[in-house]
Amino acid sequence: MARFPRPLTPLKEQANRDCIRAYLKSCEHLDPPLEVVGVACAGERITSHFRAPKNASAENPAPAVLIMCGGDMFKEDRGWAGEMALEHGLASLVMDGPGTGENPFPYEPESVSAWMAAVDYLAARPEVDAGSIGAFGISRGGHSVMLLAGSCPEKVRAAVASAGHHFGYRMTEAEMANYVANRNRRAAYIFGAPGDGPSFPPTTVEQEEALFKRWSLSELGLVEKIVCPVLMINGKQDHLAPIGNIYYMLEHGPVTGKEARVYPDDGHCAFKHFAEWAPESFRWLGERLGVPLKGA
Repeated sequence: MARFPRPLTPLKEQANRDCIRAYLKSCEHLDPPLEVVGVACAGERITSHFRAPKNASAENPAPAVLIMCGGDMFKEDRGWAGEMALEHGLASLVMDGPGTGENPFPYEPESVSAWMAAVDYLAARPEVDAGSIGAFGISRGGHSVMLLAGSCPEKVRAAVASAGHHFGYRMTEAEMANYVANRNRRAAYIFGAPGDGPSFPPTTVEQEEALFKRWSLSELGLVEKIVCPVLMINGKQDHLAPIGNIYYMLEHGPVTGKEARVYPDDGHCAFKHFAEWAPESFRWLGERLGVPLKGA
């Protein structure tokens, strides 16, 4: 928690370094091991975490999943996802999102190139089946998953998005007012010492309209290009990634291949039901990516 939502101050940066150090120390006990790797992209190196099933090899390559982190959660917070991937026969690469952690790329739509480089990295690993790579993301990572799936449809074979915004859904005036009010309420919180600046920026309706034009999958021309099987998950009461995004994707783009689970009693990312949808997401990915069924 000390580094949340990101290393905004020298003290938070120190906490961030300590978190990475402590996490990697604990990973020394993992079996199969965690490998710290560098994903090359446009002359930069993106530090990431790779794991593969024990029986994966060049002769027996495993399907893999790119685990895409969000805006205020880092790869060290997503070790559980790598573990669930292994439990379902999948190799995994866990990477910080652009603009966060050890990812040097800015948070811009064009930085999808970093995610594409991560897929290429996985495809080049001898123990990975290059034709069976999927993607998994939560919150901002949910949008990143869809952005990636539409940007390189020939490489992403299945995708799970928990929450995510903007897909293409335009909020009503009342929804937008509530959305802006909630984000500004969050902007009033300061995670740090007294006198530190805001942890989240305030927003306006005009700013949100501009962000929609910059980020929405519809404006980027990607909705029709998302052709892989997609599983979308969220709580119906989400005020950060409105549930209309899921309904928009069900109503637009290719006719087949989209599934959704909406929890009517939950909010952002449906975390109250995490114990249900998280393992099911990796089971679903395993099935779509060709992992043999247990007992088959």
